[in-house]
Amino acid sequence: MTTHRESQIGRSPLEIGGAQAVSKLPHGYEGACRVFLDNPDEHTIAVVPSPAESFRIARYAIGPDGYSTGVCIVPAPHSDITHQTFLDWL
Repeated sequence: MTTHRESQIGRSPLEIGGAQAVSKLPHGYEGACRVFLDNPDEHTIAVVPSPAESFRIARYAIGPDGYSTGVCIVPAPHSDITHQTFLDWL
C-alpha cells in the first residue's frame, strides 16, 4: 500500500508573504512530478523528471523572485516532461 501524505518543503518568511511549498508525493516516489500554483486555477508551472528538481522549483517559486503565494507538487507519471532541471525552467 502506498502512503500519500502532505508535507511542507519550504516556507517564505512572513515579512514577504509567508508562501509555502507543499509536496503531496507518496513516500519513496521517484518519478515525474507536476509543480503547480496553489490557487483555484492550479496552473502548472513545470513537469520535471524527479522530486529533487520539483523541490528546487517550488522553493524558488515561493521566494522573493518567484512571486507565488503557494506551490504544490504531485506525481505526474503519465505527463510530458516540460523541463529537465530547475535551471532549464529558470
